[in-house]
Amino acid sequence: MSAQHSVSTGSSSVISCFIEGWSVLRPVGAGKFSLDDIDPSLCTHLVFLFAGLDDDRSTISLDPTYASEGALRQLVAIKAQVPSLHVTVAIGGWTEGSEGFSKMASSQPTRKTFIDSVLEYLRRYKLDGLDIFWQNPAQRIQKGRPEDKWNYVTLVKELKEALSPEGLTLTVAVMSSKSVIDNGYDLPGLVEHVDFMYLLAYDYHGKWERITGLNAPLYPRSGETGLARTNNVNFTVSYVLEMGVPPEKIVLGLALFGRAFFLSDSRNHRVGAAALEGDLSSGGGLLTYLEICKRIESEGIAWSIAREQEQRVPYIYRGMEWIGYDDSLSLSEKIDLAKRLRLRGVSAFAISMDDFEGECNAGKYPLLRTINAEMRDYSIELNQPQRPAVVACFYQSWSVYREYLGKFKISDIDTSLCTHIIFSFVGLDESNLTIVDLDHHLVQRGAYDELRHLRTLNPNIVLTVAVGGYDEGSKKFSRMVATPENRKNFISSVLDFLLRTLLDGIDLAWIDPTFRGGKPEDRENFALLVQELSGAFAPLGYHLGVSVSGISYTLRQGYDLSAIGSAADVVHILAYNFHGNWEGRAGHTSPLFPNDEEKVQSNDAATFNMDSALRAVLAGGVPTHKIAVSIPLFSNTFTLRDPKQNYYGAPTLNTGFQGPYTTVLGYAGYNEICEMQLEQVRRQQQNQYVVSGWMIDWHEQHRVPYMYKDDKWAGFDNVTTIEER
Repeated sequence: MSAQHSVSTGSSSVISCFIEGWSVLRPVGAGKFSLDDIDPSLCTHLVFLFAGLDDDRSTISLDPTYASEGALRQLVAIKAQVPSLHVTVAIGGWTEGSEGFSKMASSQPTRKTFIDSVLEYLRRYKLDGLDIFWQNPAQRIQKGRPEDKWNYVTLVKELKEALSPEGLTLTVAVMSSKSVIDNGYDLPGLVEHVDFMYLLAYDYHGKWERITGLNAPLYPRSGETGLARTNNVNFTVSYVLEMGVPPEKIVLGLALFGRAFFLSDSRNHRVGAAALEGDLSSGGGLLTYLEICKRIESEGIAWSIAREQEQRVPYIYRGMEWIGYDDSLSLSEKIDLAKRLRLRGVSAFAISMDDFEGECNAGKYPLLRTINAEMRDYSIELNQPQRPAVVACFYQSWSVYREYLGKFKISDIDTSLCTHIIFSFVGLDESNLTIVDLDHHLVQRGAYDELRHLRTLNPNIVLTVAVGGYDEGSKKFSRMVATPENRKNFISSVLDFLLRTLLDGIDLAWIDPTFRGGKPEDRENFALLVQELSGAFAPLGYHLGVSVSGISYTLRQGYDLSAIGSAADVVHILAYNFHGNWEGRAGHTSPLFPNDEEKVQSNDAATFNMDSALRAVLAGGVPTHKIAVSIPLFSNTFTLRDPKQNYYGAPTLNTGFQGPYTTVLGYAGYNEICEMQLEQVRRQQQNQYVVSGWMIDWHEQHRVPYMYKDDKWAGFDNVTTIEER
């Protein structure tokens, strides 16, 4: 066994190797594993699976079947070769179920009994910590109870308080199912008291579904709808991040096994094909990677190998047999996701399922070595200082020209409510493609002087200008980013502009790269511009923000999100204009979630909401701490075809009404919307509400309000919905 670590000992990233205690009981020639087969240079953590619960006494216990005591001592002895190795034991697992955990966690005396037994156990075997694999808390299928969700947090809190003084670690494992996460885990409560959590991002599909499915798809298939779209690694990671789990506390679980099916019809062997009951294995349809690669190696000509391109995972089939699994390529793509999102690391379930003896002519541990190669030189900094939250306030330069109560000057800005103020917009010169003021009159009147004056009110305020906007389009941007010379000239002009105006940076607001006069190569070229700007700004301390559209097809085709997210300081998601009068039906500019009708449509309709936009940007590789979700303080307005049909989605004309200050058809600011609602209150007082007042309604699935009166219809946001966002 090699004693040299492939992961730097100064790195805080994790490569956790799960070891099945029962793997030593397999027959020789059929995957029998010995602890002598472990290569500790390929792991930062060794996790022995599983200890259990003594149901009668609520104490930790060992299964004597596979000589756990000797196994634990042998694992700890490996630390003599690799002192940095972290050796722990996991308690629980699927077979253990929930009944014993539920009983133990339900009262303080039984929790204390358990905790005392854990301390004695860890001391006896000189282990470094405990991993809790209570996989289905609160699930009736495993005899859990609803209160498990809250009792689990109490248990973990008390355990951590007992383990910490002795330098012992504590982790928990979390299942991938959205319903299990929702019903069984108080994730913010749990992660507060653990060192990190294992996110077991597999077992999404199996023979229980009666159709073929991949064990750990990275992304959903386009034909999937509703809850089916949650059964993939990307969704699970994004969902857990959205629930408030810090990325540095997530270790992404990787599966070194696959799932097997019997096809109903050998001619239909796609993902989602009908399948029969029955196993190709003795493990409920589960096959280790070793079993799969030996099939391919020994019977290769008989097996067809395919790859589900949307889900980024391979499968093989032969006659009536079908197996979905992970290979080196699919694991690499999952690790790439983990690194882009700055997760703590990855775990391998289980190294005894890999080709640990090299029987498939790819060397020993081909999958685990792939994991190490991908994780090499990856590290994260723990306990970083908390980054201040961004509250970016966009200032429309033309708002100063509005009349009456709509007139808004730079001096009206309350700097205590913003961390960043973004002057919108400046543009590109048509001929030389350099930065140029669009409102020369306002600038000549001292707009930038007024901006700088705001620093006297808040010295920490960040003052920038947004370059672009919808009206600026794509043609000039496309030309500017097309060549290194044009990009260099633009960057030079920006540096001159910032030196002249004494502002803190710029925000690029190219709303539709590749669209509206753009070219396919805009995507790559825009990323180059952002990277080159970042390189020019960094030595001078300038701020670089990038605004990206929230529309799904623009996000896919227009932005290299990973490159942009790495280079920019902030990425603003413009999560609005999902719906407007151009659609011919009434809708909110920014629904929070999709509705049921959208979920079953085959197009992108289910992505036209803030939740989906955020998920897409996270999936694209933008770090969570760099994302600022832009919330609309305006409404897209509508004119109903029939005032009697005033429901959400009602038919509309291709124009909307305008507000008294913004005076733009199809648009109204919140200041105008709230005045209309005040009018409602006054008319209620005059007993005129039924005749001419605004009716306010609520769309439960979208989580947004809307209002209508006569043929006028508008969706809007209020304090409640903004808090929910």
